[in-house]
Amino acid sequence: MVLRFLVVLFLFSSCQSDSKTGSVDLEEEQEDVALSGDKLYLNHCSNCHGLDGKLGNSGAKDLSVSRFSDAEIVQIIQEGKNAMPPLAELMESKQEMDSVVEYVKRLRK
Repeated sequence: MVLRFLVVLFLFSSCQSDSKTGSVDLEEEQEDVALSGDKLYLNHCSNCHGLDGKLGNSGAKDLSVSRFSDAEIVQIIQEGKNAMPPLAELMESKQEMDSVVEYVKRLRK
């Protein structure tokens, strides 16, 4: 009887710790996505657009006043525009593309 109780208690406690770990992993993953947008922008966009989106090197547009939709931003990143080269190959996943789009939108006034 005591042994059964200990087994049930052990199984219950291990299930509890797994569910907590799962939620922490999801939160960490969401933070990583946000950070990847920052890193991708810093590595591939900031040379022309600047850290705040306002630099304008090589004719780059001021991202702080941009009103493009998410779909339009994705299209510009994928295909390029004017002097901006296509950057689709630099995004390994849709998640990375989405994180850059969200970062660019945060630069708006």
